[in-house]
Amino acid sequence: MTALPTAAARWIHHDEQLSARLGAASARASAGDWSSGALGERVACLRALVIDTGYQIAKLQGSVSRVTTGAGAETLYIDPRCAPGVSEPRRRAASRLYRTWDLLAQSTQIEDVETFAEGAEDTGALPVVAIVALIVVGGAALAYCGAQAIKVVDRQLERDARAAELVAAHSTALAVVDKHTAREDAAGKPLPLDEASRAALDALATEQEKIAGRTLPDFGDFPGLGSSASTFGTGAVVGLLAAGAALLIAIKQGVI
Repeated sequence: MTALPTAAARWIHHDEQLSARLGAASARASAGDWSSGALGERVACLRALVIDTGYQIAKLQGSVSRVTTGAGAETLYIDPRCAPGVSEPRRRAASRLYRTWDLLAQSTQIEDVETFAEGAEDTGALPVVAIVALIVVGGAALAYCGAQAIKVVDRQLERDARAAELVAAHSTALAVVDKHTAREDAAGKPLPLDEASRAALDALATEQEKIAGRTLPDFGDFPGLGSSASTFGTGAVVGLLAAGAALLIAIKQGVI
C-alpha cells in the first residue's frame, strides 16, 4: 500500500448546491448506493462528504475561517491540521474521521498519489455569478479524495461492498459529530464528546479495520493530520477573492 505524501495539499472546490448535496450524500452513503444515477451526481455526493469531513475535523482540532470582501463575497478556509494543545479525545475523533479517506486514497492505487499533494487541484465548473470556494489545506487524503472523487467512486465504492460499508459508517459518524460541534458552537466552548459520538466513532473504527485488515492506532501515523506549521498563505485567499469567489454555504443554520 503506497503511503500518502507528507506535503500539505490544497483542494479548492466550487459547489452552489452544497447544502442540498450533503443531504443527498448522507442518504446515498447510508443506502450504500454508489452505482445508481448519473456519475456526476455520485461524485458530487462523495465530494460533499469529503468537505463535511474536513469541516468537522477542523472544528475538532484545527481551524475554520471566513474571509469576506466589502462586496460580501466570502471564501471559507478549512485547515484540519492539529493545533497545539488539542486534547487526546478530540485528536482521536479527528483521526478516525480522517482515516476513512486515507484508506480510500491509498486503496485506489493511482500512480500519481505520491505527487498529488505537491500541487493544487480545483474541481467544479465556475458559476456565472457566484463561486462557492472551499479551501482545504493539509489533510492530503481529503484533498486527494475530493479531487479524484471519480476514481474513488469507480475503483472503490462501486466495486467493493466493504468500501461502501465504510463510507456508510463514516456518514453516520459525521452526522453525530456534527451535532456535537453544533452544541459547542451554541455553548461557545469545547465540550466533552458524548456517548453517542464515541459509539459512532468506535463503529467507524471497526469498519476501517476491516478494510485495513489490522488494528489501527487512533492518531500519530497520518501525515496529513500532523501539526500545522504555518497558516494558509494570505495571497492565495486574496487571489480567490479577486477572481470573484463567493461562499454561499447555508447548511444547518448557515454553517456546514
